[in-house]
Amino acid sequence: MRANPVNRYPAFPLAVAGAYNLPADVVVDLLGHRLKGLQE
Repeated sequence: MRANPVNRYPAFPLAVAGAYNLPADVVVDLLGHRLKGLQE
């Protein structure tokens, strides 16, 4: 959910809210992947 762009609410905000459960480098990597998908 964090890595792939999805056009629906509230899936992304909920995924970000749970990001504290993951290591910071994993979250940064997943969000970077999502950003690339949004820019395509």
